[in-house]
Amino acid sequence: LIVSALFVSPLFAVSVDAESDFATNGSYYDQLCKGDNLSEDDKNLCKKYASYLSDESDKLEDALDANEAQREEIAKNIQEEVKKIQGYDAQIKVLENQLVVLNNEIEALRIKIEEKLAEIEAMQVEVDALNNKVKERMVESQKTMRVNQYIDFIMGAKSFTDLIKRTTGLNATLEYDEKIRNDLKEVIEQLNIAKAELMVDKQSLDEKAIKLKDSKHELEVLKDLAEIVKVEYMKQEAEIEAAGNKIAGNLAAIKDKLAANSEAIDSIVSSSGFTKPVSGGRLTAGTWSYNSGGVHLGMDIAGPSGTAIRAGGNGVVIKSVDGCGAGYIGSTCGGSQGGSPGGGNQVYMLTQIGSTLYAIKYIHLLKGSPIADGTIVNAGDVIAKMGTSGNSSGNHVHVEVFRLGTMDINSFINSWSGDLAFGAGWGSSALKNRCSSRGAPCREKPESIFGY
Repeated sequence: LIVSALFVSPLFAVSVDAESDFATNGSYYDQLCKGDNLSEDDKNLCKKYASYLSDESDKLEDALDANEAQREEIAKNIQEEVKKIQGYDAQIKVLENQLVVLNNEIEALRIKIEEKLAEIEAMQVEVDALNNKVKERMVESQKTMRVNQYIDFIMGAKSFTDLIKRTTGLNATLEYDEKIRNDLKEVIEQLNIAKAELMVDKQSLDEKAIKLKDSKHELEVLKDLAEIVKVEYMKQEAEIEAAGNKIAGNLAAIKDKLAANSEAIDSIVSSSGFTKPVSGGRLTAGTWSYNSGGVHLGMDIAGPSGTAIRAGGNGVVIKSVDGCGAGYIGSTCGGSQGGSPGGGNQVYMLTQIGSTLYAIKYIHLLKGSPIADGTIVNAGDVIAKMGTSGNSSGNHVHVEVFRLGTMDINSFINSWSGDLAFGAGWGSSALKNRCSSRGAPCREKPESIFGY
């Protein structure tokens, strides 16, 4: 027992698997390796960390390159690939939730390990103190308690009473030594249990660290693949929309409603200029094309869900679509509701600006927010709220502007065929109908009209 006690290490050293520690403690190594006056051990550690980062970067780069190699195939089969988007998004959410749970578990384990190390250190101090007592007693015994000295001590009693006192004192000393040894044994056992528990916790931490690293890698690859599909779909979006329903649903009922309100429509006062559809917000995509390529026939203004969408001038709503919930890339919601496929919840209005008649199209609106068709509005009135319905991956409003000529609103309504492109065309062919290159009916650039 005494020999084993003397060989108990002063402080338990935790073995560290470098890769798993790098994975869980990256911020520590980032900070460490930016420092000055590093020790040789720290320099070597930082070299290993740099190598680890390089390997991880190479692995991720290879995976992203593999995604990129699929881009052409994805573009060819975009409708099939888009069907997978919802699955990708669901997997991404699962992985993100897993990362949150793993990070919390790792943090809890770190705290537990730190507490266990403190406990071990405290027990080690106790072991060292007991060790010193045992060693002191051993040294003292070697000096004064050899066999002949025991005999001399006992035989030196001057009386029977003195003998009893001497033997009793000797027994008390031996019992005290025994107590120290028992205490030492018990603390060593507790120390070994604590070390074993620490090893289990450390192993669990390492396993979670590796899982965290793999999950992060998988998440990045999946997000990249989903983004490639979304970008390729957007490039074909205008053509896909053009292939869908182009005529307003329930047209006869709408025209009847508008005809019944023709007197009020005739009294609409022309606006002197356009009113912005959103107070604030940010332009996220411009008209005619996306930055990544592909036709885009309007401007996108992003903002928080529920942001007020306002009438661009004094006029009347000639078509309203509602009933689409939150959308996703590839959604065709809005088409079966009588509007533009993929437009989600929509509002189409006519407005007279000076002597010129315009139609304005607002799509991807919040469910339940579009005002009814036939409603007469003033410039700046709230006609809907911003949402992400239909073919959309985030809160925004898509706005298109059509110049229709110099006729009055009622005259246009009487001749309107229900065409939701107002005679200005769909898809890539609509680019030939820009007002900068032809007369009405034509497509205006909303950014120029509204001053974005």
